[in-house]
Amino acid sequence: MTCEVFRDSLDKMADSRQSINKDDLSSEMRSHLLSCASCTAHLESVSYVEDILINMQSDNIPSELYENLVGFGKEYRVKAGLVSSKLLVFYILKVLLPALSIWTIALFIPYTARTMVEIVLTIFAMVLVFEKIGRRLVTDRV
Repeated sequence: MTCEVFRDSLDKMADSRQSINKDDLSSEMRSHLLSCASCTAHLESVSYVEDILINMQSDNIPSELYENLVGFGKEYRVKAGLVSSKLLVFYILKVLLPALSIWTIALFIPYTARTMVEIVLTIFAMVLVFEKIGRRLVTDRV
């Protein structure tokens, strides 16, 4: 038995909430422990953690402390949302004002060139909007 197989078997035992001690191991696992100090140390550490978790008592958190913990940072989250909205507005204006000026200038050039400018500006605007919406969805940042 390899160390990897031993540790996988040990992890499966821990995941299935079986008790982990040398007596409950299969004969292959016990024979591997005799020849591998690393896996023996790993078994001892897993058993130690299991003992701690079994002996750990569950304490109820006082309701006042719970409310404080839940409310912690709530004000910051609200302010961050407002700042994020302001940044989005500034971002739109930074993009919109130059685009409007280019479009206004395009009104004075021949029709075919103006159409090309409008198509390019539309594509540019769509790319920026989709990029910004995607970033907002993924990172909640502007």
